[in-house]
Amino acid sequence: MKHVVVTLFISTLALTGCVQMVNTADSEYHIEACVAAEKTARLLDVEAICTRTIMNVDWSKQKPALKSERFYNLGRIKRGLYKFSEAVFLFKESLAVEESILNPSELRIGSRLVELSISLAGQERWGEGAHYLERALPIIPQFTGEEREFAAKVLVTYGTHFRKLYQINAAEQFENAAAALY
Repeated sequence: MKHVVVTLFISTLALTGCVQMVNTADSEYHIEACVAAEKTARLLDVEAICTRTIMNVDWSKQKPALKSERFYNLGRIKRGLYKFSEAVFLFKESLAVEESILNPSELRIGSRLVELSISLAGQERWGEGAHYLERALPIIPQFTGEEREFAAKVLVTYGTHFRKLYQINAAEQFENAAAALY
C-alpha cells in the first residue's frame, strides 16, 4: 500500500511538472502571437490572443513581472478599443503587481500610471486620472521615444481639460510638464 501511495505521489508531481511545461510553452506561443497580431493593428484579434496570455501566466505560475507586462499589454489593447473600464482594471492590476515586486522599475510604474490616467479620462474620471498622472510626473522625463511622445500628448490633453474648467494651476502643471518633454 505504501508503494502505491508513493508511486501515485511521484506520478502527480511529474504530471504537474509536465502540465506546467506545456502551459509555459503555450504561454510563450500566445505572447508571440499577441505581439505579431498587435503589429497588424487588428485590435479585436489582438484582444482575444492577449487575453489568453494572461490566463496562461496564471496557469504556468510565471514571474510577477511577466504577469504585470501581460496585464499592461492587454490594457493598452482595451484602451485602443475604447473599453476604458476594462483597461482601467488591467492597468490597476499591472500597477499593483509592479509595486509589489522587490526593487520595482520606476519606468514600468510610470508607464502604467500614464496609461491609467488616460483610460480614466476616457471614462470622464479626470480627477482620479490626474492623481495618477501627478504621481507619474517625476518619472515621465525618463521616458524615451514613442512612450515619451505619448506621455506628452496625455499631459497636453489633461492641461487642455483643466484649462476648460478654469483650473489654471492644474492646467499649467500638466502643460509645463508636457513642454519640458519637447
